[in-house]
Amino acid sequence: MRFRSTLIAALAVAATTVAIPATASAKFFSPSSFWNAALSKSAALDTRSPAWVQHLRDKVTTYGSWINTDHFSTPIYTVPANQPRTWVYIENWADQYQQPFVSVPMPANPVPSNDTDHHIIISQPSTDQYFEFWNFYKGLNGYGALAAGRIDKASTSQGIFPSVTGAKFPAPYGATASGLPIGGGLMTAQELQRGNIDHVVEMAIPHPLHEWWWTWPAQRSDGDSIDACDVPEGARFRLPSTLNIAALNLPPVAATIARAAQKYGLVVEDTGGSVVFPAEDPMNMATNPYPALFGGKSPAEVLANFPWSKLQALKSQPNQAWPAPNFAPC
Repeated sequence: MRFRSTLIAALAVAATTVAIPATASAKFFSPSSFWNAALSKSAALDTRSPAWVQHLRDKVTTYGSWINTDHFSTPIYTVPANQPRTWVYIENWADQYQQPFVSVPMPANPVPSNDTDHHIIISQPSTDQYFEFWNFYKGLNGYGALAAGRIDKASTSQGIFPSVTGAKFPAPYGATASGLPIGGGLMTAQELQRGNIDHVVEMAIPHPLHEWWWTWPAQRSDGDSIDACDVPEGARFRLPSTLNIAALNLPPVAATIARAAQKYGLVVEDTGGSVVFPAEDPMNMATNPYPALFGGKSPAEVLANFPWSKLQALKSQPNQAWPAPNFAPC
């Protein structure tokens, strides 16, 4: 993801691993939110559905598909009611951005994802608060990040960040390019272990439609494609309810993702180097469960026969009129 932010002057992230169990489910938000509500079998499709599905298939062919686990993924830290709180300095262009992060229930030795995004999620069920950070770091004077999001009363929230008051650009809070909370569609290890994801699954894709255009539930975009028919951030896909997933003989993890795509859908929430399904980072787990979950296969092998061609794009709610294609309509 990209933000208009200052560079980090110094990055000194602790390398301590905390042995805690994986999060059971990423259902941080209201059961009625788009993240957690099952799709109607007759949900309306977008007029650009064939074009978007074809573009998505082309991206899979060109860039591959993957499941992010220990890179460009996100560890989840669940903290108790008595967790000490601290200030997290946010390096951002809007002065109003800082106030929600003056009191964060910080876990001991928090370690973000081991990549250039340095994502981290902190959840405190006792206060019903959800926090996420992008480019999170620990410096000499405390904790900082380049961008962040906080949702109070998370369990009754619709799981969409508000906009930052007084910002010059479209600027909801949050640690993704689309402004959507990472936790809403993040696959957890326990979900994959039990073979059931009971919420929307998020995706990152290469070169989404240009950042001037996005569709609800996205609140912004960092896309760079000038193809007017390309996939925007916020685009939602589903597998049709009539598709017999069992007959596809997919590996267990791919079948679990496919069933979630059929019941809850997929949403494009960020830019990625390939077509990616992010999973919970094992950074703070006692062991990495993914090699066993994948049956010794690479993520690309797990997704090798995923039914991309069967996807359908749900009706969009664009932030402005879609760009007109140069030649034929999408």
